[in-house]
Amino acid sequence: MSVCSRSPSHTRRSPSRRRCMRKMTVWALVLFLAGSGCRRRSEDDSRLSWQIIGGPGHSSGLFNRPRGIDFSARRQRLYVVDWDGRIQCFSVAGNFRGGWVMPDIDKGKPEDLCITPEGTILVADTHYSRVVEFDSRGRVLRMFGSYGMKAGQFVYPVGICQDRQGNIYVSEYGGIHSIQKFTREGKFLLRIGRTGSKPGELQRPSGICIGPDGALYVADAVNHRIQSFDCDTGKPLGAWGRLGSEPGAFRYPYDVDFWHENMVVLEYG
Repeated sequence: MSVCSRSPSHTRRSPSRRRCMRKMTVWALVLFLAGSGCRRRSEDDSRLSWQIIGGPGHSSGLFNRPRGIDFSARRQRLYVVDWDGRIQCFSVAGNFRGGWVMPDIDKGKPEDLCITPEGTILVADTHYSRVVEFDSRGRVLRMFGSYGMKAGQFVYPVGICQDRQGNIYVSEYGGIHSIQKFTREGKFLLRIGRTGSKPGELQRPSGICIGPDGALYVADAVNHRIQSFDCDTGKPLGAWGRLGSEPGAFRYPYDVDFWHENMVVLEYG
């Protein structure tokens, strides 16, 4: 599931830096808050506080294996997608504020979402090979993508984020393991990376984000590393990590984000 590493009242420099790390626990949403006005428990209120939202279940306000999370600074709302294919909305106090189910769920459920600066919700609809955009009430605004390996098509889209210019990035596996870049309207611009284990190549890219330096950071899960790329050219800029359990090594990293200037990585191993 997900852990959100920022204060709801804090606005970051890049939309994608509002993204949250996920797949940390199975049932409840653990929300970390720094200096916010939310109800919380804290050992040191000046540094870090936390609250738990939800529990196991299929009813409103509960979760069945939550998978993706993001926070809308514009609406002060937290959005979560879970294994039931539901998008649920919560206040910063953890109160359920509504939700909806994806248009199609028979083939599988989505794995990630992100909130645009306008307050709409972009969802990587993994098993339907597309991106779906909703308004805050759950009405479908647009879809783009289809099954395939041509430019603008997906096999399994799993991660999604935006840069400061509003461009959309989608990570995918199952065909060409890569990240595709689109305009705000969903027009294909660039494919970043390809399948493999060499520098700049990817094996099951998962969580993605735009770092404080404006580069694209990718959790390159099966290669057990984090890679960064130039957003305009797709050129690989650097890589961190190796297979292992010691500090600085990873075993299947599945998401990456930044807490201020520090990189935070979540892994399964």
